[in-house]
Amino acid sequence: LLLLLLLLVVVTCFDPTTLANMGEWMHTETGDVSTFLKDVVGITVFYVISALLAHVIYPDKDSRTRVRAWAITTLSSIVSVGFWIYLVINTLDNKERNFLGIFRGVDDHNTSRHLVIFFIAYCFCDSIIGYLHYDQEMTIGYSHHTFYAILLMYLLWSDQTVLFGMCALEELPTIILCVYRILNKELPMLYGLTFFGFRVFFHLYVSFVAINHTNSIVFFVSMLILIQHIRLIGQWFSSQCRKVYNPKTHVEEDVEQSYSIKTKVNFVAALLGLYFILHSILLYKQLLVVHARIDELTVFLVVIFGHIGIFAYVMVELAKTVQGVYEEHFIMTAIKKMTIIYNISWEDPRVEREYLKIGPKDKILTISSAGCNVLDYLIEGPAHIVAADLNCAQLACLDLKIAGIKTMDYEDFFALWGESDLSVFKKYYKSKLRPLITEASQEFWDTQGEDLFRDNFMFAGTSGLAAWMLQIPLKLSGMQSRMLTGEQGFLSSIILKMVVAVFKWPTLWQWVAPLGGVPKAQLDLISREPEVFSERLAEVANTRMWKSDNYFYYGYIVGKFSKQCCPRYLEEEHFPSLRKHANNVTIFHGPLAEAAKLHNDYTFASLLDSMDWMPNSMIAEQLSGLIPNMAPGGHIFWRSFGTKVHSPVLAQLNPVLIETYDRVGWYLTQYMAQIPKKQELIGDYSMLVEKGTDFKAENTFLDDVFVMGAMAMHGLRSKKDVREFYKSQGPRYDGFRESLLPDRDTLLAYCLPWSSKPKTWLSVGCGTARDLEYVVGHVKAANTSVTLLDLSPELLEIAQERVERLGLSDQVKVVEADICTAFKTPESAKKLGLQPAGSYDIVTCSYCLTMIPPWEAALDEMIRIVRPGGTLALLDFTQRSDRPDHWTQRLNTAWFANDGVYFNHKHTENLRNSKHLRTVWFNEAEAKVPYTPLQATHYMYVGEKMKK
Repeated sequence: LLLLLLLLVVVTCFDPTTLANMGEWMHTETGDVSTFLKDVVGITVFYVISALLAHVIYPDKDSRTRVRAWAITTLSSIVSVGFWIYLVINTLDNKERNFLGIFRGVDDHNTSRHLVIFFIAYCFCDSIIGYLHYDQEMTIGYSHHTFYAILLMYLLWSDQTVLFGMCALEELPTIILCVYRILNKELPMLYGLTFFGFRVFFHLYVSFVAINHTNSIVFFVSMLILIQHIRLIGQWFSSQCRKVYNPKTHVEEDVEQSYSIKTKVNFVAALLGLYFILHSILLYKQLLVVHARIDELTVFLVVIFGHIGIFAYVMVELAKTVQGVYEEHFIMTAIKKMTIIYNISWEDPRVEREYLKIGPKDKILTISSAGCNVLDYLIEGPAHIVAADLNCAQLACLDLKIAGIKTMDYEDFFALWGESDLSVFKKYYKSKLRPLITEASQEFWDTQGEDLFRDNFMFAGTSGLAAWMLQIPLKLSGMQSRMLTGEQGFLSSIILKMVVAVFKWPTLWQWVAPLGGVPKAQLDLISREPEVFSERLAEVANTRMWKSDNYFYYGYIVGKFSKQCCPRYLEEEHFPSLRKHANNVTIFHGPLAEAAKLHNDYTFASLLDSMDWMPNSMIAEQLSGLIPNMAPGGHIFWRSFGTKVHSPVLAQLNPVLIETYDRVGWYLTQYMAQIPKKQELIGDYSMLVEKGTDFKAENTFLDDVFVMGAMAMHGLRSKKDVREFYKSQGPRYDGFRESLLPDRDTLLAYCLPWSSKPKTWLSVGCGTARDLEYVVGHVKAANTSVTLLDLSPELLEIAQERVERLGLSDQVKVVEADICTAFKTPESAKKLGLQPAGSYDIVTCSYCLTMIPPWEAALDEMIRIVRPGGTLALLDFTQRSDRPDHWTQRLNTAWFANDGVYFNHKHTENLRNSKHLRTVWFNEAEAKVPYTPLQATHYMYVGEKMKK
C-alpha cells in the first residue's frame, strides 16, 4: 500500500493539469499543492528507510514498531525547529521587518509557508501510515493531526503562516521526547515540567500578543491549545500519582521518579499567577482602547464580558488542576511523609458501641484513625483490640495516647489532648512517653511533636486544616461564643444560614471536601442525589452540631475540648477503666486484611468509612482476609457517605441498615453485617480474589467503522434480523463492545456469590463468551459447570474457540437456543443438553434483555430457571429510574432503537418488584457511548430467588 501510494504521488507531481485543478479546488496556489505532494513523497521515503533500518537494528517486533511510530514525528520536530531558527535569524537580520507584525495578517514569509505545508503533509502521512502500521501507538494522534491540519489550512488561506513559523519552537521538547521513546528509556521527571511549562508559557504569550494585535481567530485557537495543555498537565500529574502508589501492595513504587505534591501545586500555581498577570495587563490595554470608543456600548460590553468569561474559564481550569493534584495525592502523600490526616476520628463510636453492647468477651479489629474510637471501645473492657492503619502518623497518635494513659495523671492527660498544652508534652514526652512507644512513633513525635502541640493539635492534619481556615470567620460571626455559651446571636444566626445556603451547591463540595480529608470517591456516591446531602448539611448546621455532647463540632469551632464536651476517653470517670485495659490494644501498620491474621476469632470489626474509598477489587481483598478470621456470629460495621450499599461485594454480606442518630451527621447510612453462626454457611471468601485473564479486545478504527456500518444497516432495515446482525460482525464484535458495554467485569467478578462455590451457571445471550474471561479463575476454583446459550451460531463459534483457549472444555458447553423456548418443556431442555428449569445456581444475562422483543417472557423464564436460593444477575441498558422521561433518556432510547436495542425502565421495575426475587444489589450508572456525545444509562441487578 505504501509503495502504491508513493508511486501515485510521484506520478501526480509531474502532471501540471492535475496540480492546477487541485489548486483551484483548494483555493490555493498550484505551487502549494506541488510542495505538499513532494513533502508527502519525502516523508514516506524517510519512513520506509527508517522502517528498514529498524528491521535491521532491532530484533524484536515491539522495538521496530516503536521506531516506526516515532520516526516521522522526529523528522517533523527537527524540521520545525530548524525552520524556526532560520526564520528568526532572517527576521532579525531584516531591519524592515517587524517580528510581531506577523499577527497583523499582512506580512507572510515564503519559508514559513513551506513549513506549514510540510507540517500538513506530516499530519497526513502520520495518520495514514500510523493507521496501517502502528495504530495502537497513535492514541491522541488522529485528533491532534486533524486539528492542526485544519488550523494550518486556515493560516495558508489567510496568509498568516509566519505565525506558525514563530510557534514552531514549541516542537523542541518533542525532539527530546522522540529520542527517549525510540530508545525505550524512561523520561526524566524534569522533562515533564519543562515540556508543559514551556508549551503553556508559549501559548500564553502567543494568545496575548495575538489579541493585542486584534487577531481574534488566532487568539481563540491559541486559547484552545492552551486549555488543552492545561488539562494534559492534570492528566500527567494523575498518571504520576498512579505510578507512585500501588493499591494492591499499599506501598509506594518508583517514588524517586515523581515530584512531591508541593512541587506540582507550586508549578501549576506559578502558571496560574503568570496567566493572571498577562491577562490583567491585556485587559487594561483593551479597556484603554475601548475607552476611546466609549460611545459604542456594545463593543464595550463584549470586550469586558468576553475577557471576564475567558479569564474565569482559564483560571478555573488551572485551579481544577491544582485541586486535582491535591485530591489525588493528599492521602498517599500523608502516608509517605508520615503526616496526620485526621486529628480526631470523625465517626461517632456511640452508634456501634450501644448497638453491639461491647463487653469483656469481644475481640475487636478496627482502623486506628486518630485513636478516639479505639479508646472509646477500650472503656468497655474488651478482651483485645487490634488497631490497624496504613498511616504511621495516625498510629503514632494512638500510641502516644495509650502511653499517656499508662503514665500521666488525668488532668495532664486532658490538658495535652483536650487543650493542646505544649508544656505538658515537654514535661512527659522524653522521660515517660517516648520509652513506651514504637520506633516509628518515636520518629514521628521526635520531629513533629512540639510543632503540632504548639500550633494547636486541634488544627493538625488535613481535617484540622479546614477548621483552622475557618477560625477568623467563626470568631467574627460570633459562632465561637455561641458554641461556648449555647446562646444564639443574631449575627451568627444570619451568617450560619448564608454559609449553609452556599455549601448546598454540589460543585463547591468538590473543591472544599478534600481540605477536610474527604476524597472524591465519597462525593461520587451522592452524585445522583445531591439534594439528600444538602438537606442533611442544613440539619447538621442548624440542629445537630449544637447538641451539648457533640464534641466533634465543638472542638473544631472552639479550638479545644472542654470537660463537659469531649470524647469519652477524655472524661475523668472513664480514665481508670482506660488505664486498667491499656495493655489490651495492639497497634498494626498495614491493611485490615493483614491485621486480621493476628487472631482468628474477632467478634466485631469496625471499618469506619474506609469502604467508601476503595474500588471493588480492594474491598474484595480486605474482606477475603477479614471474614475467615471472624468468629461465627461476629459483626462487621461500616459507615457510608452514600444512601445505599455502594459495592456489590459488601451487598453479598446482606447488611442491615442501622438508623440510629449519630452526632457527626456526614454519613448518610450505617450498616451492620453478621457472619453466619454456622461455620459451614460462611463460605470461602478467598474466592473473592480469584482472577480472570488479562485479555482486552481491541479494534482498529477501521474495525469500528465496519461495526458501526453494520449497526447502521441494521437500523435501516424494517425487519430486525438479530442473527444476521451478529453474523455481519463476527471477530470485530468484542473489540467494539469493550467500551460500549461497561461494567461486565464488575457483574461477573463481584456481583455473583462465588464464595458459595456455585456448581452450575447459565449465561443467557453469551455472545462470544467474553464474560468468561473475567472469571476464569473463579470458574476453575469452584469447579463450576457453565452453559453458554445464544441465538447466533457465528458468535457461538467464537465462543467455542475461546472456551478451548481458556482450557475450560471440560466445564463449559455451548448451546444454540432461544431462552424463551429452550426450557419450555423438560424434554426440550433435555434435548438441548440443558439441566431442568429451577436447578441452576446462577443465571446471568449481560446486555441481552434489551434486544429480546418478548422481554417479559424471557425474564420470567430466567427467574424460573434459577433454583430457590440461587442468583439471577443482569446487566443492561435502561432509562434512569429517577427521570425516565428526561430528554436525554429519550434521545438514548431513540438512538439505540435503531440497532434493535430497546431501553425500557420497566425491566428494572419488574426485577425489583418481583415476588420471586429478593434484591441483593441494584445500581444505575452512566457511561459514554463511543464516537458520540451520548451518556447511556446502564443498570446492574443481583437478586436471590425466594424459597417457597
